[in-house]
Amino acid sequence: MWGANYVPGITKPSKFFYLTLRAGTPDDIAKMFQQMDTNRHDIIDSVIQLVYFMRGSVQYGEMMEMTALERRSISDFIEKRLQGESEKMYPVY
Repeated sequence: MWGANYVPGITKPSKFFYLTLRAGTPDDIAKMFQQMDTNRHDIIDSVIQLVYFMRGSVQYGEMMEMTALERRSISDFIEKRLQGESEKMYPVY
């Protein structure tokens, strides 16, 4: 039903995606794919930063498999930790 790349429970194209492909103008479709490319770059950049600051405790592949909420929570934790340590006389990073 969803095509050759559909894996039940893992990938399910959004309704927006299909509606844009079916009814969108070529410019709409180009904008959608450009936005998807930007989002992909943002995700990869944030994953690389998180893996770096996790100092090897989480590998790149594991971080890519995490949800956006999990990655955001880890990022918030790291930011709080760095902020707290920067205020100490002898910070431990």
